[in-house]
Amino acid sequence: MRRAWVVNTMPEHWDHCINGPSNTEDHSNIHIGEPWHGIPTGGRAPDPELLEPGDLLIVRESGEGVRGIWTFAEARHVEDQTILPEDWRWHGDTKRDYDWIIYCRGQPEQEFDQIMREEWHESPDIAPQSLTGTAKNKPSIIEAYIEALLEHDLSGSTKDLLRTVNPEKPTAARGGTSTTAETNHPRGGESWTRDDFLVTLDLYLDDPEIEKRQNDDRVKKLADLMGRSVGSISSRLGNFRALDPNTDSGMENVGEPAQEIWDEYFGNEEELAREAEFAWERLKAGIIVDEKPGTESTGTGGEVSTGETTSTTTQRIGQGDFRKQVRDRYDDTCVLCDVDEPGLLQAGHILDWSEFEDARGDPANGLLLCYTHHRAFDLNMFTLSRDYEIAVRPGLKTESVFINQTILNREGESVTFPNAPPSTEYLEIHNERIGWLSAEE
Repeated sequence: MRRAWVVNTMPEHWDHCINGPSNTEDHSNIHIGEPWHGIPTGGRAPDPELLEPGDLLIVRESGEGVRGIWTFAEARHVEDQTILPEDWRWHGDTKRDYDWIIYCRGQPEQEFDQIMREEWHESPDIAPQSLTGTAKNKPSIIEAYIEALLEHDLSGSTKDLLRTVNPEKPTAARGGTSTTAETNHPRGGESWTRDDFLVTLDLYLDDPEIEKRQNDDRVKKLADLMGRSVGSISSRLGNFRALDPNTDSGMENVGEPAQEIWDEYFGNEEELAREAEFAWERLKAGIIVDEKPGTESTGTGGEVSTGETTSTTTQRIGQGDFRKQVRDRYDDTCVLCDVDEPGLLQAGHILDWSEFEDARGDPANGLLLCYTHHRAFDLNMFTLSRDYEIAVRPGLKTESVFINQTILNREGESVTFPNAPPSTEYLEIHNERIGWLSAEE
């Protein structure tokens, strides 16, 4: 396993960095024309002797984004400042001496055709101020950068190389005894699977503001489930916030997979919640299904291409707030039982969102139900009358104690609501469509 570092460059120094040294009197022939970098005196960077030949350097330009991926070759202590380009030593209005030169090789990607722009200021782990200096090796930073890079159009060999990175942080200098701590992120740096995206999007739509709260227990729980860092989860939540038409902020550099999963499920949170539940169980069991967004699970580990979504994002504007408004309306408790764990609750539509466009985002068209009761409602096992009494489908029988106690044995019982009740108009339309509840009831 190789290691990776994020290397920060100044825009005015880029040409020097990418073109490398040219004077054979001061630099070895093997370094001429190859990219290089330097550590200024007093610069905030780790001991360069922690770098090892073969380490990958993810090279970013301040204020722009990632510009290349190089391979570290050699570190050299600077004893004579004249071996450096004169204008390279200027940092704004300040002229600085350098302690170290970092010689590199321009593989696998000396310079990208297009800068991979970034808005890391939205991420608590990848803020620009944490990247001042030369090389940073914080695992959460490395993981997030690699995950973002793997979503771009890089060569297969470059992606394979990135997947070999071990994000653990070195604690001993080269040649010393390694005391590297165990990583708690066994999947750090791996590409995100469909299941990863499903559970993260479900969390975001459950609470769009969670992207701003990295210390939220739900973010930590999800990171543990996925074997990734909290910073990685926060970055992905920021991606979804950038895609949300109901917000005006979030991380850029979203990537195609995040866009695809968003287009597939935004506005159809009921289906997402069901799929996310199955994804959660697979991840909990350690089952990593190598499916990418844009495919649907057949339930057997195979893939079925879904192609383009039939509903556009424009049609779905306003749906992102639906679940939150319904949750608030029902005080985060299932209308039929006492389940109040947010992860087990779903905001169900009384009138199908795909058929009744005007009612899509209306919280009066919502019922907050646990998974079981939501599924029972969708299967027309029960409904609510215009007087909010529980009505059970004729002939329904079950051996389920839970269903009997919460539905069948309560037929005719009036349901109370903590706040505004659902629309009687929507309920009447729904009941007319299911066909077995008379208009008088």
